Amino acid sequence: MWLRHPVTGALDLGTAMGCRVCARRGARNAVVATDLNSRALQLASVTCRLNDVAVDLRLGSLQEPVADERFDLIVTNPP
Repeated sequence: MWLRHPVTGALDLGTAMGCRVCARRGARNAVVATDLNSRALQLASVTCRLNDVAVDLRLGSLQEPVADERFDLIVTNPP
C-alpha cells in the first residue's frame, strides 16, 4: 500500500499492519489503531517499537475509541 498524498491523521480498525504502514508512508500526525483484543494491541506495540514508528493504540470495538475524531485515511483488514 503506497499513500499517494500525505495525510494528517490515519486510523487502522482492527490493528494489523495498517498502522505501521500508515506511520511509515505518509501520515504526518496521528496514527491511531483500535482493536477489541488486548493481545493484538500488545503485539502491535512491539511491532511498532521494533520499526521505530509512533502509533496511538486504543482498546475498543472498531471506531468506538475514536468516536469524536476525524481521519483522512481509514484502513482495515477484517478476518
